Amino acid sequence: MTAVDIDPQALRRALAGAPDGPADWLKLGFTMAARGEVAPATLLLRRATALAPRAATAWEALGMTEENLEHWPAAAAAWTQAVALRPGRLDSHVRLARALSRGGDMEAADPSYATAARLAPGDIMLASERALSWAEAGQRQGRADAYRRALTLDPAIAPAWINLGILSWRTTDVVRAVKEWRRSAHLAPDLADAHNNLGTAEQRAGRLAAAARSYRRALVLDPGRADAWFNLGSALQNLNQIESAVAAYEHAVALRPGFLDALAPLATLANFLGLLDRATVLNHQILAQRPDNPEANRAILSALVFDPALDGAGIRRVREEWCRARLPTVARPSFANARDPDRVIRVGVLGGPNLRGNTHAFVALPGFEGLDRRAHRLEVVVYSDLPAVHEDGYTKRYRLASDGWRITETLDDGALADLVGRDRIDMLIDVVGHLGGPRFPAVAMHPAPVQILDLALGTSGSTAAEWVLGDPLLTPPEHDPHFTERVLRLPLAYCYDPLIDLPPVGSLPALGRRRITFGSTNALVKVTLATVALWARVLRAVPDARLVVKGRGFSDARVRAHFAQAFDRAGVAATRVELRPWTSGFLDHLSFLNEIDIALDPIPYGGVTTTCEALWMGVPVITLAGDRMAGRYSMALLTSVGFTRGIAVSDDDYIARAAALAADVEALAKIRSSLRGEAQSSRLADRRAYGRARGEAFRTAWRGWCATA
Repeated sequence: MTAVDIDPQALRRALAGAPDGPADWLKLGFTMAARGEVAPATLLLRRATALAPRAATAWEALGMTEENLEHWPAAAAAWTQAVALRPGRLDSHVRLARALSRGGDMEAADPSYATAARLAPGDIMLASERALSWAEAGQRQGRADAYRRALTLDPAIAPAWINLGILSWRTTDVVRAVKEWRRSAHLAPDLADAHNNLGTAEQRAGRLAAAARSYRRALVLDPGRADAWFNLGSALQNLNQIESAVAAYEHAVALRPGFLDALAPLATLANFLGLLDRATVLNHQILAQRPDNPEANRAILSALVFDPALDGAGIRRVREEWCRARLPTVARPSFANARDPDRVIRVGVLGGPNLRGNTHAFVALPGFEGLDRRAHRLEVVVYSDLPAVHEDGYTKRYRLASDGWRITETLDDGALADLVGRDRIDMLIDVVGHLGGPRFPAVAMHPAPVQILDLALGTSGSTAAEWVLGDPLLTPPEHDPHFTERVLRLPLAYCYDPLIDLPPVGSLPALGRRRITFGSTNALVKVTLATVALWARVLRAVPDARLVVKGRGFSDARVRAHFAQAFDRAGVAATRVELRPWTSGFLDHLSFLNEIDIALDPIPYGGVTTTCEALWMGVPVITLAGDRMAGRYSMALLTSVGFTRGIAVSDDDYIARAAALAADVEALAKIRSSLRGEAQSSRLADRRAYGRARGEAFRTAWRGWCATA
């Protein structure tokens, strides 16, 4: 019998007046219970049932007091006796079912509910209670089968559909979760949870517009839900509705200050919109709460390339200090991989979430497809964090250019490193890197004998990777001290392929406008104050020229105001600068370049893909050869196509070259008509040569490891 806490005075009063007859014990128990002294009443009633085990009334009274004390096993035992003595009493069966259900044994409770249903056919409240009890069992125990039993009995229990959807979601059955949450939203259109959860499932299934609609319905019903505002921001961000996404995230943070899930994308979007100072503040807010937050740390480190006060050596110093403080110290393991310099090399590629149609593909995909795996004796295994639902035609091309494909989105860094080890990878290539993706901690665990950073913007600051790919101009030998890695130099560490049919190159705009239009399509975060100051000097040197800066953030009035003020402070009249919002499609983006006579590169982090796009559209680029890897890509690219006229070595030289080119409209027109062809026939577009150089570099790195003891 379950122990109870009893008021000593009450117990003494009860025992002092208790006779030996069971009826008197029962009466005294009723009296004590009526006074609210349930614990001593329970003890008295237990005595009554011991003295008269065939007295149904005593068992029923005991069942009630045990219920009041929430002693569910004891209550179930009492009601079991009561049911046996009076099997036709409806209330006893119902109370037995409740006691068993609340005690966690719905399987035992259900037969009692079924008996009660036979005694009271058509009792809607009883049927509903039975269904809800199954739903409660599902909630307590996380059991999908219990929810399904509940919904078989009563398909209109909206919370059961919601919770069943949660269980389906947790088992990654997104299709089922969508169906279940749609049902809940239909049954309970005024329940914010139903719409918020449905939006989550729709978003995971890739139906972003439907997800946004569901989140908005949830917020109409409950505008104080920070989680729904965050979810809406996420959907809108993926729909590229950046201004609306920022507003949604800001609502979430206002409702829940310090909301890390919302602060992180806010910081990312501030960076994307070119508001680097705002992004830095947000990232420091994140780190104040969670110093090990990977996204915020990576963003802080990435921002170093925009700091004109740091050169390559300074960037290395800061990143090296961070790596020593933040990355776990992992001893480089010994590997059982056969040290045969000429055998087939198993190459693992960390692709992160990037292996689909985006600007990354224009650079990374030629490296995949240009690699002659048979000639170079390479076997390529890709580790992709891209969910299968987000794969596209470009992903298929990546797959065709590899020998194995692992979807790793659900693996943490340790599990990913373990998988690389189990796959017996000889060489691991990180194509997203310390700065661009989330998987560098896995690289830091040294899962492969040889590890290489590809498409880098500078050093990682760690010794996790032995090599970083570069070339003589991008990473000249005198810059080796800028890297903790060894530099593995290709003839050109870049290859560009637009992957689509390009729009035609237009005529030189200056011929019709009779003035020069400078322009930039670089990410706005690159348009630093130093860049604005440099471009302002160019406009002063070419008084009748105008500047068009195109950026994704210019659909946001706050972003436009920020950059307009920057140009105003630099002395540039508003009539000479146009801040153009982004265009909807890639072909429209390229066609915009037909409005530009000369492209101006930002500093200290110059163009990369944007430089290639300009060249392919016949637009010459003026760049400043920088003091860091991120500031030297344009120089290497312009050199590869033979347009060295655009490469400056100082601010004054930059201005002089821009002014000289602007003054020679005839030369500009000739450049316009020939530059695409020259670029397409150059080393920059030669994916076979690029693939061959990469294959040879990989073999060089492998032979170096094989030669070590």
